[in-house]
Amino acid sequence: MPPLTSLLYHESTKAANIVAYLSPASTLEESERMLEVLKTLPSSPSSSTSSPFPQIKTTVGVHPYHASEAPPLSSLASKITECLSDDKLRPYIAAVGETGLDYSEGFPPSSAQLPVFLAQVRLACAHGVPLFVHTRLAHEDTLSVLAKAKAEFSSLPPVLVHCFTGTEAEVRDYLELGFYIGVTGFVNKAYGAEVKDILSRRIIPLDRLCIETDAPYMGFDGCRRTFVDSDEILSTKTGKERKKLIKQQYPNVPSSLPLVLKAGAASTMAAGASVVTSSADDSAFSNTSSSFFLSL
Repeated sequence: MPPLTSLLYHESTKAANIVAYLSPASTLEESERMLEVLKTLPSSPSSSTSSPFPQIKTTVGVHPYHASEAPPLSSLASKITECLSDDKLRPYIAAVGETGLDYSEGFPPSSAQLPVFLAQVRLACAHGVPLFVHTRLAHEDTLSVLAKAKAEFSSLPPVLVHCFTGTEAEVRDYLELGFYIGVTGFVNKAYGAEVKDILSRRIIPLDRLCIETDAPYMGFDGCRRTFVDSDEILSTKTGKERKKLIKQQYPNVPSSLPLVLKAGAASTMAAGASVVTSSADDSAFSNTSSSFFLSL
């Protein structure tokens, strides 16, 4: 079994009651490879919650980190359109992305990122496909690109601001535009205090909240515990080696999702909000499935 399917069908994932995945792509090549894999899996793009196999979808697009490597805009548009127009592939595609802007050190210059992002937003608008958006240190430009596309098409498709790590002012801007907000294991990190505070003050309505892992990234203390505990490899390790495996934060794994939910719900309840984990769970599930990506 390929590593990807080994991970998606891992015992720890089943134990976490995960019935569907969105496994986003960062390049067109990744999108193509993922779509080829998905066509071979026993699960269908419309598996029900009672299916023994999880529903799995992906995205098609170019991450800002790879903007400089993206094909010419005409070729980019042609390749994404080809995927979205293919009746055999379209059911496996949840969104255009992972696209967006990131002005962190080590990323391509904004001059390379902006046209690639705008081209993908336009394609999502033209095809009525949700947008899976990565934005970091680029809030104003992100809003500007989305506003430009909205002016051209009169409206935007559903937008998920993936792995939100920003400020209160930024999240309020996104919410005002009706976007969904993705919260990850970032809330379990020391420097995730502002996002925790945003949750504790209930700034993000439950009907706009999505819970993510961003695996293999955004790992945190204990994120791999259930994964390692259910892995037979532990039986071959010494106590010291087992402890080291459990403490690892990378790669993060799908089975850490309930821990992200628990942290988010705990942050909300800390302020005395009348929200329990099951309510947050139901809302996040509904937002991510019925309202956004999946078909459950």
